[in-house]
Amino acid sequence: MFAKEFGVDEVPGTHPGHDSFSLERPFINQRFDFVICDGQVLRTHKRPKYRERTEASRLTSSQLILALQRIRHGGTLVILLHKIEALDTMELLYLFSQFSDIENVQPSVESARVAVIAWKKAWWNATFGGEQGVGAQRLDKDDKYAQAIIDSFSDRFTTLARPVWKIQADALSRTDFTQ
Repeated sequence: MFAKEFGVDEVPGTHPGHDSFSLERPFINQRFDFVICDGQVLRTHKRPKYRERTEASRLTSSQLILALQRIRHGGTLVILLHKIEALDTMELLYLFSQFSDIENVQPSVESARVAVIAWKKAWWNATFGGEQGVGAQRLDKDDKYAQAIIDSFSDRFTTLARPVWKIQADALSRTDFTQ
């Protein structure tokens, strides 16, 4: 809960998790060649009820912000993603395609900086947004936005997704219910 790392200088005093936030910025003067983002919301993870709806997006945003602010130019980022065909996953791959390839992340280019700003806004919304100020769900993307990503990224996306789909198809072909 590194609020300052995510663009928040002062945590609202009315937030029920106020004391859980830190203004520290760990590893601020360090850059890393290899960064892993694999934190996921677990069913067994105890958390307050107000965080249930927004925890996944808050966690993803926080990892991406921290990663891009600490990765070295040309570094490698590994992130655990689910459902490659989901719009959120496709959107994330599309954003990364603007400033990196499978490796060789370029965190200082304009599109990377824009992505970090967007993730900071998403983190703030998931953490402090909404009527009660304890987090709001991410707004749904409209069809035009989704279509724009598909129009400009579908060929590259298919290239990235094909090996995943092959693994899934092979695993499904070995299950009892497909025999």
